[in-house]
Amino acid sequence: MQSLKLPSGFTPQSIVDGRVSAVGSDRDQLVAAVKTKPRGIAVELSKENDALTISLPEVASDTKFDVSVITYQQEASTPVPRGENAGHTLKEYNIVRSFKALSRWDGHTTKLNASLAKIPAGANRVAVIVQQKNQGPVIGAASLAL
Repeated sequence: MQSLKLPSGFTPQSIVDGRVSAVGSDRDQLVAAVKTKPRGIAVELSKENDALTISLPEVASDTKFDVSVITYQQEASTPVPRGENAGHTLKEYNIVRSFKALSRWDGHTTKLNASLAKIPAGANRVAVIVQQKNQGPVIGAASLAL
């Protein structure tokens, strides 16, 4: 919220690339925000055993960047036993199981490593987000099946 100069978050709120706040139910506003997305960097991920390697290219910038690792479950189904949705099954997608601030990156070509030895139950994918420090704009992201 600080980098967007907003006093607080709201529901349903979507933040696009750490630079635009939009009402999450306003499809036109979200589509417009995504279409104006600035060019980013290519983030490459590889996995060997319980180790994730993140390859980052050179970036011409004086800014530092935060690198975060997110494990998530691609899909889940939840049967609803009671209430107005009783008897229905709800489908959920891209459920975050862990979020870890891995490193502050200086923009020089580098490889970072993250352990995947203790990922939460149900997590079957990993994503990496690179954004300007202190929750600034996202400049790159990638995901990989576990």
